[in-house]
Amino acid sequence: MSIHRDCGKDVTWAARKDDPERFMPPLEMIAFGYVLEEDGTASQKPVFQFHTCDPDDVAEWRDRLRALATARGESPDDLDGLDRYNAAREREREAVWLVALGVDCPRCLQPKGVKCISMAQHHRKAGESVEIRNPHPARLELAEAGND
Repeated sequence: MSIHRDCGKDVTWAARKDDPERFMPPLEMIAFGYVLEEDGTASQKPVFQFHTCDPDDVAEWRDRLRALATARGESPDDLDGLDRYNAAREREREAVWLVALGVDCPRCLQPKGVKCISMAQHHRKAGESVEIRNPHPARLELAEAGND
């Protein structure tokens, strides 16, 4: 799995069957499907299609990379040196927080709209309120259950 440099989406590179030293165009996973095996059993496998960048995703990705470059004190016009993988993971983390912030956290008791805080013993003993990087799993499960 890698990050497409133009739009920041997850893509996979597959070797060509006719020439294993060359690769097909980038692929993106679209779903899971069932494959019937020779012994008659079915197994679930990911299904891929050729990746095509959405122009809106390209513009959003470039804006995100420029903002990241500016925050690091680098030139927003030179995007080649940026860590695209971590920028993409941060974008995914923001999307997860949007879902999780829709409910109160049953773990740290933070209210709706407020990020979770660390439940580490040393933070609690010191009376510190330290935001954590990802929402507590219980909060995310609760939020996702409400969206179904």
